[in-house]
Amino acid sequence: MTSAPTIEEHKLSLNRKWKKQQQIVLKIWKRWRSEYSTTFVNRAKWLTKRQEPKEGDILLVKEDNLKRDNWPQQ
Repeated sequence: MTSAPTIEEHKLSLNRKWKKQQQIVLKIWKRWRSEYSTTFVNRAKWLTKRQEPKEGDILLVKEDNLKRDNWPQQ
């Protein structure tokens, strides 16, 4: 439940009230999408057992802070 509108909210123009309402709707939608809707998705890669890498295996390591065409120097 929301509280009763304040005096300042009564003074807002219809355009500003509409924009504020749209911001609230967007905030609720984003939260619903990130928290609730993901519970319906089954991730096969999380449910199947995979062989762990062992010594001598070649691995690809992704660095989030590097550009895609930049290879780290050793």
